Amino acid sequence: MRFLALFITAFFLRPVLAQTLDAAAVAEKALAEADSMQLAQRSQWLALLHFKNEVWTTRFLSQVDDARFFLSADGKTDARAELQADIRAFFQPSAKGHAQCLFPARWFWLKQQLDLPDDYDVSCPRFEKWFQSIPADRLTLVFPAMYLNNPGSSFGHTYLRFDNSKSVLLSHSLNYAAATRKANDSLPVYVYNGLFGGYRGVFGMRHYFETVQEYSNLENRDIWEYTLDYSPEEIRQLARHVWEVLLINLDYYFFNENCSYRLLALLDVLREGSQLSGDEAFPLYVIPVDTVRVLDQAGVIVRRKFRPSLATRLQTAMSSLPEAHRAKVLALADATAPVDAIDDLALTQQATKLDAAYNLLQFRQQQDSEQAQAILSARSQLGVQTQQPDYQRLPPEKGHASARFGIAVGQREQSGFMSLRIRPAFHDLLDDPAGYVPGAAINVFETELRVFDDRRGERQLRLQQLSFINIRSLAAVSDWYRPVSWSLDVRLQQQPAVAFAQADDFISFQTRLAAGLTFDMNETDASKVYALALADIQFADELDQGYTVLSGLQLGWLLYGDAGQFGVQLEALRDAAGHKSAQDSVQLQYQYNLQPDSALRLSVSWRRYPNDDEAEWGLGWLRYF
Repeated sequence: MRFLALFITAFFLRPVLAQTLDAAAVAEKALAEADSMQLAQRSQWLALLHFKNEVWTTRFLSQVDDARFFLSADGKTDARAELQADIRAFFQPSAKGHAQCLFPARWFWLKQQLDLPDDYDVSCPRFEKWFQSIPADRLTLVFPAMYLNNPGSSFGHTYLRFDNSKSVLLSHSLNYAAATRKANDSLPVYVYNGLFGGYRGVFGMRHYFETVQEYSNLENRDIWEYTLDYSPEEIRQLARHVWEVLLINLDYYFFNENCSYRLLALLDVLREGSQLSGDEAFPLYVIPVDTVRVLDQAGVIVRRKFRPSLATRLQTAMSSLPEAHRAKVLALADATAPVDAIDDLALTQQATKLDAAYNLLQFRQQQDSEQAQAILSARSQLGVQTQQPDYQRLPPEKGHASARFGIAVGQREQSGFMSLRIRPAFHDLLDDPAGYVPGAAINVFETELRVFDDRRGERQLRLQQLSFINIRSLAAVSDWYRPVSWSLDVRLQQQPAVAFAQADDFISFQTRLAAGLTFDMNETDASKVYALALADIQFADELDQGYTVLSGLQLGWLLYGDAGQFGVQLEALRDAAGHKSAQDSVQLQYQYNLQPDSALRLSVSWRRYPNDDEAEWGLGWLRYF
C-alpha cells in the first residue's frame, strides 16, 4: 500500500516536478546567456536598479535605500549579483510574494533580452488589477510653476500623467515628494531636512483632477503640460516599474534627488542608452525647469499646453473689462447686486461677467455659497459660449538658464575693482522675465568675489557677499485681490567701514525681512511699484554689543521693456537696537538682454551714513548656463 501511494503521488506530481526541473534548467541557461550578453552592464538594467555614480566618490551604486528593492544582499552595489539573484528567483516558487509579482518590469525586460516565452509567467492578481487601471495612451510631464509660499515648490514642481483617450482629468498622475513628519514643517526645518536627507522620498498616484484642484485652484499656480514621445508599450513598461518603487523608501534631497530628478530616472528605464538623469546633465543639483529643458533637448517633447491657474484666468478676464464692468462683477460676487443686474447687457457680455463672478467666488473658496449657485443657475440659462482668451506665455524651458556667471568692473569711491559672480540658481527681478512668474524671484548661494586696490595700493581678493537665500514675492494688488508682498534675504555681506565708523571694512551675517504692497502701473505687468516695511538685522564682532537692528522703508519701481529691465530702489533705515547707525540709499540698475542667455548689467548706487556717504558703480557681463 505504501508503494502504491508513492506511485500515485509521483504520477500526479510528475508534471509539476518536470516543470520545476525544466524551469531550473531554463534559469541556468538564462544565467549563462545574461553573462555572455553582459546584460548587467546595459543602461536599462542599471536604470531599473537606479544605479548612479555617487557624488564626490568613484562608487557606482543604487540610489535606492530600501533592502526590499534587492533580492541579492549585494544588490545595492553589484548590478550583476542582483541580476543573477533576480533570474533565479523568477523561476522559483515563493510562499510570500513571487519575484515576478514584485518586480514585473525587470521580468518583462529580461524576457525581451533573452527571448523567453510566456510559459513561465506566474499569476499576480494584485499587480494585474492595478496595472489594468493605469491608462497608457499617452504620457505627459506636468510642470506647475514656482510657488514661493511653499518651500518645497519654490522652484516649481514636476510629475507624470498617464493619459487615456477619454478624459484627461480622470487620468492618473505620478508624483514624488518628501514625506514630511508634520503637515507644515517650518522653513528652517524643511531646508535642513531637505539638504541633508532628513526626509524619506515616496511615490504616490492620484487622479489628475485632484492635482489640478491643488495646484491650479488652491495654490494659484499656472501649469504647463508636455506630451512626451513614448509609445503605449513603453508607457506600460513605465507602469510596471512604478509598481516596483511605489512602496520603496528613497532618501529625498532638495537639490539633487528630488521630484524632477526621480521622474527622469524613471524615464531612463524605457530606452537603452537613455541618459536623461545622467551625471553629465546634473552633476550637483537639479531644478525642475532644467529637467524640462533636458527633455526638450532630447527631442522627447512633442506638444505643449498651457493650463492657466484660477488667478491667471481672473486677472486676464478682469483686466479686459472696463472699470464699470469690473465693478458689476465685484458686486455680483459680493452679493451686493442681484444676478439680474446685468440683464441690460448683451448675452455674451452677461456670460463673461457671470463667469468672472463665479471664478472670483471660487478664488475666495466660496463656490458653495448661495450667491455662487445663483450665478451658476443664471449662467446655465444663457446658452452661449464665451471665447477663451489667448494667454501669451513663453514656456518656462525657453526662458533663461538657471545658473548665472558674471564678470564686472566698477569703482567704489576712489578705488577700482573687478567683480566675479556665480549664482547656481535661479532668477532675480532684473533677469529677463520671459518664462518666469512675474514679480517672483529666488536666488540661492549667489557669491561675489572682488579684486580691488586697498589703501596701500596693493591688490587684494575678498569675499564681497555670499547670499544663502534671497526670495522676493511682488504680487500686485487689485480691486479683487490683496496679496502681501514680501522678501527674505540671508547672507554674509561685506560692510563698508564708513557705515559703522570702523577702521576697516568687515563681514557681517545679515538677515533682511520685508513686507508690504505692490501695484501694477499698467495691465501687462510691465511696470510695478512697491512699498515695503524693512527690518535689517546684522551680527558682527566689530559692532557694539555684537549686533545691530535697523528698520525703515523700502520703495521701488520695476520697468520691463522689450530690450531690458530697469529698477530703482530707495531705502531709509534707522537703528532700532544694538549698534547705533542709520542708512539712506538709492540704487539704479539696468539690464540689457543681448541674447536669451547673455546680458549686460549696469548698477549705480549712493549711500549716506551718519559720518559720510559713499557712491559706487559697476558694469558687467552676465552669462546664463
